[in-house]
Amino acid sequence: MKRKKLKIGLGILAVAIAVAGIWLYSTVSVIYNELLSDEVILKGGDKQALIIYQPSKHDTAKNLSMALGEELQDQGYTVTINFPSEDLTYDIDDYDIIAYGSPVYASNVSPVLEDYITSLNMKDKKVIVYAVGMLTDETVELDNMISWISKDNAISAIKISKGEEDIASKFVVDTLNSWKKGNIDLTIHKR
Repeated sequence: MKRKKLKIGLGILAVAIAVAGIWLYSTVSVIYNELLSDEVILKGGDKQALIIYQPSKHDTAKNLSMALGEELQDQGYTVTINFPSEDLTYDIDDYDIIAYGSPVYASNVSPVLEDYITSLNMKDKKVIVYAVGMLTDETVELDNMISWISKDNAISAIKISKGEEDIASKFVVDTLNSWKKGNIDLTIHKR
């Protein structure tokens, strides 16, 4: 009888581990996928902004990227939004502000985004970096993403979470105001 219960318990445990593994793989694998271009342009003023972000499994990264884009649009920018890809042909010099975002899964951010950013030769640009994850007080992922960008740029970074579109918008306004005042040192917005 004990043996039968042990076998049943081990069987249940094996199924639970398999299900957890499949869920983890399907969730984390999203940051490794290079997607086809899906450009969105938010018409605004004469200033230009580019947002390149890696989508999340659900629409969290998309929603927060759109919130950033809409706030930039409200601030007078025409905003181009797309996914990272080696096929993108944007001339970084055409943009006044460049923003990069990635979801965080198991403390990892998108290597596809990293490849895109590190392939560019950015200097003297205003750069926004954002990570989308649950533990917003931990900034290890931001530090990782910031390391991909030359220190010759003004960088402002934040980690935001699902449903925090209002925080994303306020971050954009605060960052633009800071840059207008001439503050171009690396800024990581703590929560």
